[in-house]
Amino acid sequence: LSPEDLRQLIDQKFIEEHRHRALSPEHPTLKGSAQNPDAFFQAREACNPFYIAAPDKIQAVMDRFAKITGRAYKLFDYVGHPQADRVVVSDGVAQPEDDRLGDLARERHHRATADARRGTATGAGCLA
Repeated sequence: LSPEDLRQLIDQKFIEEHRHRALSPEHPTLKGSAQNPDAFFQAREACNPFYIAAPDKIQAVMDRFAKITGRAYKLFDYVGHPQADRVVVSDGVAQPEDDRLGDLARERHHRATADARRGTATGAGCLA
């Protein structure tokens, strides 16, 4: 990817805002303090909408990335038996182990297949 391709995915305004919030001796701030449980849990619940919205926002950026590069990615790729009764979720670096697990599961007649694609999460059968 060229720097120009990446710049199309990120709004410079957000980078500047992020840098402005960074810790610096030029503008010290208090980042944490003791809280009573009620205040802590109110703050904890207040951030949930951001976590709930994250997958849709990430997929939207992945879709924009696909338009720029021609390479499409999804948050999750399920690869396995369509009626699997056991599922392992892992990332692409676990593929060799997942392949062995899938082979062993099939030998034991479990409805399972193990595979990893493009380093995204993969559904695979697991052994009980």
